Amino acid sequence: MFLQIVELKPHNASYMPNPHSHDYYELYFQLAGCDRQLFIQDKMYLLPDQVLCVIPPFCMHKMDGKTYRRININISKDLLSTEEIAFLDDCAKKIALKLDDKFLAFLEPLLLESTELYNSNDLNSKRYELPLIKTIFRFLQKQNFESVNSVSTTNEKGTTDPLILKLILFINENYQSPIDLQMLCNKFFLSKATLCARFKKMMKCSIMDYLLRLRLSKARELLLSHNYSIEEISYLCGFSSSNYFRSSFKRAIGVSPLHYRKDIRGEKRRQAFNFHADCG
Repeated sequence: MFLQIVELKPHNASYMPNPHSHDYYELYFQLAGCDRQLFIQDKMYLLPDQVLCVIPPFCMHKMDGKTYRRININISKDLLSTEEIAFLDDCAKKIALKLDDKFLAFLEPLLLESTELYNSNDLNSKRYELPLIKTIFRFLQKQNFESVNSVSTTNEKGTTDPLILKLILFINENYQSPIDLQMLCNKFFLSKATLCARFKKMMKCSIMDYLLRLRLSKARELLLSHNYSIEEISYLCGFSSSNYFRSSFKRAIGVSPLHYRKDIRGEKRRQAFNFHADCG
């Protein structure tokens, strides 16, 4: 079980500009700030202010852009009902949902109260934390949200590179197979220097680092959802050997694959197991 509520007040720096994933749902309430970029799966979107984005578990994504203020609710699947999971999955498909002024005036105090409960040292107060989140969910479910019309895959400032999005799509579809830089250069008709520079400019990490992050994300998902052996998972996720998979996993996550499976399935807290390592 995992529940986390985080508020980030007006902030000038980018937050989580590197692609990453986690094993819980992320409800990203962008309360203020526009022209923020959301990368998810293989697309880049330009977000207006006052929106809700739902990021499903094990979904590669990143946020980048200008000054903003947001509140996140991070919650694991085992704390959600079947109805709530279906609702969040539907929200995720719409990318961004507009929070109108009237609803936001009602919602924001509840979100702020939830952050106070989460950060409280008073155990008596903290027992109201999950019920308050469930109340917020109920109100969200009663709204007739639509996708934000101004969400766009084009960025007039030129930081979205269509070719790099095609490259990411190719990696997402072929991560189980051997992939190297020369093969990508041949496929996309660019030199290594040009391809690597364009990728890093948009994604804030190297191509091979993105590939490793994706493979580790897929491996974490399989560790929790199936009883495959470590050897089987390393093969299914495109690692050249189970030893390389084990060493890469422990270096990035901090524990071995088997300990990760045991600890998460045993309902230990997940803070230590979310892949937010800096890009090289």
